[in-house]
Parts: sequence; structure tokens; C-alpha cells
Amino acid sequence: MHKPRTFLSIMMACVIGLTVSIPGTSLADSPRHNYCALNIETDAMSCFSTESELESMMSTSVPRVRLGTWFDRTNMDRRGGHLVFFASHGCSDTNNDVDHADSSLKGSDWNNRVSSLITASGCDFKLYDGIGFTGHRTSWIDSSANLGDYDMNNRASSYKIS
Repeated sequence: MHKPRTFLSIMMACVIGLTVSIPGTSLADSPRHNYCALNIETDAMSCFSTESELESMMSTSVPRVRLGTWFDRTNMDRRGGHLVFFASHGCSDTNNDVDHADSSLKGSDWNNRVSSLITASGCDFKLYDGIGFTGHRTSWIDSSANLGDYDMNNRASSYKIS
């Protein structure tokens, strides 16, 4: 008679253990930081849960020149989140050189996520679907409302800026 209670106690402990949540692990409890800014000179990325927080950071006294913006959605729809690229200066006037490159977005919230983009300050983007600038790639893009036109919607894993 003692063994059934022990078995029942163990089973109850397992059920309770499976239903107890660990604080800080629930994705529903933590907001997704969809609005990001990347300083291409330092590779420092800052992400925020609202667009107004991002714009507040971008408008501080430190000079920040926008080089371009990636959007999570097509048609440059800001509601899905976006990533602003910035530096202390704009890009060169030619695509013969590369002003910045990132060979791997793996581990980033923006790997295989960008659906549209627009550039600024004389910059263009070239996107690659593979890490290390491999696989399918686009031509130099200054604006695209739908990267599906380049067969690159939600596929970019590395990029170059010129």
C-alpha cells in the first residue's frame, strides 16, 4: 500500500513540474524588439520594442547618417519592424568599392527576414542568401518594395553596402 502512494506522489510531482513556468522564459511576457539600428562602424545594434524609442535614439546629439532601412514586410511597411543602418558619414559615389559588409546574419533577428528596403546617403545594398556572400545574390539595390522581385524575400543571410 505504501508503494502506490509513492508512485502517485512521483506522478503528481512530474505533472506539477511540467505545468510550472520558469520566470523570464515566456515569449508572450517579453516584447519583441522589432525596431533596430545598426552602427556599421562599430557593429553595435540597438533594438527597441517601439518605433518611437528607435527614433528617439536616432535623434540624439551624436551625428547619425542613415544609410538605409530594411523592413520586415513588403512595401516598406513599418508595422512589422525595421532595421536602420547608420554611420558617421554616407557611402561613396560608386559601387566599385564596398563601404561595409557583413558575412553572416546568422544569430541575428534579421537573418532571412528582410522583405523590402530603401537606401539613403548614396548607398546601395547587395544581398546574398548564403553566409559568406555565397549563393543567390541580388544586383546593387537602392530601393525595393518587394525583394521577391529579386527572388530574395526573407532570404538574406549576408550583405554588402556600397
